[in-house]
Amino acid sequence: MKDNYKYFIMTPQAYRLQIEYNEGEQKGVVFMGRRKWTAEQKMEIVLAGMAHGANISAICREYGIVQTQYYKWRETFLQGAIGALKTGVSNREQELEKELEKAKALIGEKEIQIEIL
Repeated sequence: MKDNYKYFIMTPQAYRLQIEYNEGEQKGVVFMGRRKWTAEQKMEIVLAGMAHGANISAICREYGIVQTQYYKWRETFLQGAIGALKTGVSNREQELEKELEKAKALIGEKEIQIEIL
């Protein structure tokens, strides 16, 4: 048995508690608050979980997250990848095309008004 070790406990509100043990006796409990993850950190965790033979439970313990959070990040990651690989016109491009058509129509109306004057 280890002499010194720490447990991380996740609450349903995503707060973390760190419980430290020294020689089998509880040394202290530290409230660690919520953790903010950068996009790069999330990607690192998701890719670690997608590696061949990866143990999701162990990865989540290592990074101090719950498995449901991992699976949400993985789903978001995969949806972003699918969107990046799609061929054809994206939603943003369609929106820009609509704006361009509106602008052209407005310019046409203004030209007609100028000719009338």
